[in-house]
Amino acid sequence: MPLESKQNADLVRHRELNALRRLMVQRGKAEAPPVDQPASQQSRSFASTQAIEKIDALEAQMNQQLFEHSTSHTSSDADGFQLTQIQAFDRLAKTTQSMTIQPQEPNTVQQAGEQFANHKTQIAQTLLEQAIGERGQQHDRVPTWLVLFDLYRASDQMDRFEALALDFSIRFGRSPPSWVSIPQQAAIAEREHEGSSLQGAERAEWVAPVTLTEETLLALQIAVQAAIKLQRQLVVDWRAFAAVDATQWHLLRSALHYLATQSVHCYVRGITELEQSFDPESAESWLARLALLRCQNRVQVFEDVAIDYSVQFEISPPDWTRPECRFDLTSDAGEPQTNAAEPTNMLPELYGTLDAGRAVKLLAALVPTDGMVIRCDRLVRCDPVATMAIARFAQAAKVQGMQLELQGVHRVLAAYFAMQNLYDHAKVTIRRD
Repeated sequence: MPLESKQNADLVRHRELNALRRLMVQRGKAEAPPVDQPASQQSRSFASTQAIEKIDALEAQMNQQLFEHSTSHTSSDADGFQLTQIQAFDRLAKTTQSMTIQPQEPNTVQQAGEQFANHKTQIAQTLLEQAIGERGQQHDRVPTWLVLFDLYRASDQMDRFEALALDFSIRFGRSPPSWVSIPQQAAIAEREHEGSSLQGAERAEWVAPVTLTEETLLALQIAVQAAIKLQRQLVVDWRAFAAVDATQWHLLRSALHYLATQSVHCYVRGITELEQSFDPESAESWLARLALLRCQNRVQVFEDVAIDYSVQFEISPPDWTRPECRFDLTSDAGEPQTNAAEPTNMLPELYGTLDAGRAVKLLAALVPTDGMVIRCDRLVRCDPVATMAIARFAQAAKVQGMQLELQGVHRVLAAYFAMQNLYDHAKVTIRRD
């Protein structure tokens, strides 16, 4: 039997024997008879004493075997299990005087966190994969599996994540975490904060290029979310767009479908030119036209065009769904009205991959307040110096009586923060997805 398994089993037996001994002592005291009591009661008291002596002898034997077995191994094995001291059991007190156990799991996870912080992702990954392997000491520990899930998320390894998710669901009989690429989320955060810094205007704006791409649609999503968050109207400009093939019509349809699902007030430029550009021979163009009619909330025209589409291509058209957005037209000379409310700043956030310089730059933009929550779910990595900068920032706030919270930190990074004692200065909460 491995040393750690034997030690754990023996510790359980020690606890059971201690509980049984206390029970026998209490029973012996209760049954201790005066001298003039019958012999039957004296025999029961004597039996309790004998039972205690047998428990002492068995425990002493177990203790000796554990000591001899532990001395044949190094004092700190590769699994991080340390048995620092086992002393003889006092026959009067019947308790273990000193036994200290250092848990194994935090060592492995923190070592992985340290390697990851130092840009040694492969080493961190190997540590965790071996720990949860069939021969690993943590193959049945869900927290360690979740750390590895977060490592795959932070290093953008979707294939390994999905393979691990299958193993996880089979082993534990529960749903695995859902996939999310933290580096991709960090890229979105970068664009959002860059857009926010340029957001001195009273309205958000998105201008379609000549050719749409997936990156263009991502920029549209960011602009929409910024407009919603800032309670601003979004100006959408289609004048430069020129569709030339089915792929471009498909991307246009995707962009319009996204707008239709968002509660955003849009002022649209170039919509007349867009309506005149649809290709009657392209099924994708017809679908894009239907998406535009939905955004405009033109239900009757939508139904008529849907029937024509079904007749021409012999395909069922999409169903009508009421849009969440609001489309208004605007001319080049006309300026859209804006809300009177002042723009609000984005939530405080640490994001991306932080070295010392970048960490100092992001922290310099934050003004700590008591109870301040700093978003960290799009934070990929902090190197050691960046972590020290965050710790100093949190410590300075704590000295002034302000408690900060780093919210949504992924588990690999959280393990390194714990190793660097950042938890002493700020509340660190782990991401929940």
